[in-house]
Amino acid sequence: CPGCDPFGYADTDGDPHALDLDRIGFLDRDTWGITGKLTWDLDSVTLTSITHYLEFQFDYLDDNDVSPVPFTEFSFGQNADQFSQEMRVNGEQEALRWVAGFYYISIDSENTEAFNLLPPFVGVLLNTDWSVDTESWAGFGQFEYDFTPNWIFIGGLRWTEDQKELDLLNTITVAGLGSFAIPINAATVGDLAKLDDGDYSFKAELDYKPND
Repeated sequence: CPGCDPFGYADTDGDPHALDLDRIGFLDRDTWGITGKLTWDLDSVTLTSITHYLEFQFDYLDDNDVSPVPFTEFSFGQNADQFSQEMRVNGEQEALRWVAGFYYISIDSENTEAFNLLPPFVGVLLNTDWSVDTESWAGFGQFEYDFTPNWIFIGGLRWTEDQKELDLLNTITVAGLGSFAIPINAATVGDLAKLDDGDYSFKAELDYKPND
């Protein structure tokens, strides 16, 4: 037909901001978390504990051929939970202020992603399922020292250690031919599916205040 695309679709109203879809997409997201903070004053120092837990769920579908012809769809889903704990102690003595502590975080994420070439045109489903497990911890310290009321030196050091592990499965399904899978994990690619590394960062700063 005149003005039709290769699949027989023609725009019905000429409005580039109005869509004709064979399926309405959606985006659903749910997040909740809880945080607890405890502080103890111990004479010349203060001890602080911060505990946090978070859950996240996400589901998404998009009729991405943007037409009433059932040709392509894209979907994505994620379930993740996160836990973190920080412990720190800080104090102040005359011209010196300091803080030192430890931080830990764990994130577990389960994900799925699909690109569907719908029949009768093709009939191919490209699906990826993967999980990422993350653990990270860090030790840190920083101090500020007032040489004079106008000059302040700030120094800090942090060491961070990260561990990650990936487990991924690509599946291709062709209508009438079946499925075949491509796994990517520690058993198939070894250390390429893992990360275990640490590094440091530091800070050295000299501040000048001309007046209060």
